[in-house]
Amino acid sequence: MTSHSGTGARGERAVHQLPSSINEDQIKRVISVTGNLPPVPHVAAKMMELVGREDTSVRELQRVISADQALTARILKMANSVFYSFDQKISTLSHAIVILGFRAVQSMAIAASSRSLFVKKGAQFGLKEKLLWEHSIGCATGCRQVARTIRYEGEETAFIVGLLHDIGKAVLNQVIPKKYGKIVEQVYNEGRSFADVETEMLGFDHSHIGAMIAQKWNFDWEMVEAIAYHHREEARTSGSGLGAILAVSNEICKRMGAGLERQKEETPMSDHWGAQRLGLDEPTCVEMKELIRAVIEEEKRLYDM
Repeated sequence: MTSHSGTGARGERAVHQLPSSINEDQIKRVISVTGNLPPVPHVAAKMMELVGREDTSVRELQRVISADQALTARILKMANSVFYSFDQKISTLSHAIVILGFRAVQSMAIAASSRSLFVKKGAQFGLKEKLLWEHSIGCATGCRQVARTIRYEGEETAFIVGLLHDIGKAVLNQVIPKKYGKIVEQVYNEGRSFADVETEMLGFDHSHIGAMIAQKWNFDWEMVEAIAYHHREEARTSGSGLGAILAVSNEICKRMGAGLERQKEETPMSDHWGAQRLGLDEPTCVEMKELIRAVIEEEKRLYDM
């Protein structure tokens, strides 16, 4: 999958080279704990393949989505939500694709199909899973809103990065549920960060897993890097604009209490490094926060949360 932000080229780095903050020992630990990393969901993979081709037709995209009735229903429900607020009712997939665009529909499909990664097959979507998903979908919609505010060209790329930045948490919750339950308890009860508690108990954190999954799924390097660095100082000094968008959305979601991790609002949001990097003043940050809050509530309704 390639970024369309205008800054998404892989540059001189080889695609197989993970960020320097992820060392060989940590990679071995990740593999020993998680085993095989999850493959990209089938529908999402097909969607990325089709949207990446210049000759893809509405009919082809419609055929892939139509094979999954639940996904079709969810996309139509999303297309008719207040977030998109069209005067006319969208009743068919082809209409949704024409009105919303290939990339918006692609993001919807990836979001809908990725939800399954947050819970084991046959297991219940419990409170822990709901809160992990709430933060992910909240951060995704936040990334889209931040991107839209600053007129960033890769709006849907930002959405997908926000959606999958914490996919490592979902993987750990599935492969070591009891141990991860203890991590969640510490984060929730003691107000600590996931990255700190995970590193203390596992020797790595969820961003290591997220970066490896994004690479396995052939995401553009800028997307891999944004996910890899979202808990690291490198993001402030050498991260991309996409990384700053993710950082702002993530921070806003934590301050709003979207998910398991909470962040006290002790300083103005405009003092955050990501906001400064993107040139966001305090009134803009406040307005953005309220927009994100409204969008999250709508998304929660759409995803039956």
